[in-house]
Amino acid sequence: MRGLLWLLGFTAIGQGCGGDRTGVPAGGDSDTDTDADTDADADTDTDADTDTDTDTDTGSNTNTGTGTGTDTGTGTGTSTDCPRDPVPPGGERCPAVCSSCDGSVCTIDCIGVEACVSQTIDCPPDYSCEVNCDGADACDEGVVNCNDEFACSLRCAGGVDACGTLSLNCGNASCSIDCEGADSCLEVVVDCGPGACTATCDAEAFPTVDCGASCDCTEC
Repeated sequence: MRGLLWLLGFTAIGQGCGGDRTGVPAGGDSDTDTDADTDADADTDTDADTDTDTDTDTGSNTNTGTGTGTDTGTGTGTSTDCPRDPVPPGGERCPAVCSSCDGSVCTIDCIGVEACVSQTIDCPPDYSCEVNCDGADACDEGVVNCNDEFACSLRCAGGVDACGTLSLNCGNASCSIDCEGADSCLEVVVDCGPGACTATCDAEAFPTVDCGASCDCTEC
């Protein structure tokens, strides 16, 4: 028995002596990779690009203009500021001399041949007055007296001497005469007051307009 144990021990020792004596088991990897690769990148990019733009624009633009204009007009005629006509109060009833009334406006109609021939027509107080002489000799040789305060107008039409040789006596407010047709205002005389005084005509014979103290007088 002892001989068998001895034989087994000797055999084990022999195997140990025939092995790899490097101290590294068979099949082991003895690759030792020591990588001392040192990559030192000392790339230094120093860009000292300096762009200095010194753009100086100096402009001195002076525009000086001098103009002198003079507009001078010279005309004949009378044109001043007249006061406004006062507003007539009117009344409760239309005055008897009036053919009709529209508010505070009295209309006196002399229509037809010799309708008011040789008559004196007095415009009533508290009303403005419109007189119509329409027809041949309608107001021939007559007189129309405007009231002192309010506007007054006379219309002459419809035939020869519709207002022939008539006298129109204006008050302090505006006063006008309108001559329509040939010879409707033969020898008519208009006596203006301080207010605006106006004559308009499409006839061959014009009335005589005495402007007097009128603030604005217009003749045919």
